Amino acid sequence: MPQFYLAGFTSDGTKDGWLYATAIATGKQWRCKPAGVAHSRDYFRVDVPEQDPFVIERSFAQLEGEMATALRTVIETQNIPIGDTYSLLMHLVALSLARVPVMRENTGRPMVQIAEMVLQMTLSSPERYYSTLENMKKDGHDVSNFPSFEEMEQKSNTDHFTITPSQNWNVHSALMIADIILELLPKRDWSLVVPKRLEDIFICSDNPVSVSWTVSGLERQPPGLGQKNTMLFMPLSSHLGLIGLFGPVKPKISIDSQNVAILNQLTFRQAMAQIYCRDESFLGG
Repeated sequence: MPQFYLAGFTSDGTKDGWLYATAIATGKQWRCKPAGVAHSRDYFRVDVPEQDPFVIERSFAQLEGEMATALRTVIETQNIPIGDTYSLLMHLVALSLARVPVMRENTGRPMVQIAEMVLQMTLSSPERYYSTLENMKKDGHDVSNFPSFEEMEQKSNTDHFTITPSQNWNVHSALMIADIILELLPKRDWSLVVPKRLEDIFICSDNPVSVSWTVSGLERQPPGLGQKNTMLFMPLSSHLGLIGLFGPVKPKISIDSQNVAILNQLTFRQAMAQIYCRDESFLGG
């Protein structure tokens, strides 16, 4: 997660402030700064000939600067923004959904399954395998270093043989998903939620956007971003949250301790490995 976002959950509301991280698996807590958690090195690095491998990450850095300004405006004014600020807020929500590791895993898994099926078909016979190599060669691919059918068959049957999506595919997939999400988000009506009591605080996590059903009886199927009767929730700071529904909503709602705890539970259940907050304890934990 970007440091400017986690800053809203620190002791003083800045990226130099302290927050408490909690490991979900063990319950271990420690005090840290936003720079020390929820980030992966070279996450959007690309491998394209004669291209800067960090071109995507550099463009994100510029966008994050603009999103940081927009987020500060929303936190300070406590109003649903309009115009460019609204667009940047939607970008923050979309990217918070699209570029987390769990989304990469979810989108990569079907591709790996398809690749495994294709490999099985390719290795169904030596003739099929060498015919595939010949077609690849005609398409301009260098197959001179490819193993023989027997070697490839043996390798594919070992526990050490795995198929993983390429980094370029991961980056392309995340950008494509972000574009799809950006088309869906404006269809919702948005509201800001504020705890009535100053001591009640929101938490955030390494996967901060949750989508849940607003009606009972549908819990067996996962809620989708474009489905009716769902609520999107993203905490924006310790004392401000963003809710998106399908249908008219008040632009700003004050909520009691019970509802703060309910929203924190949504964040907690959505987290991958860690949650973050300005205090050691919180409602809903």
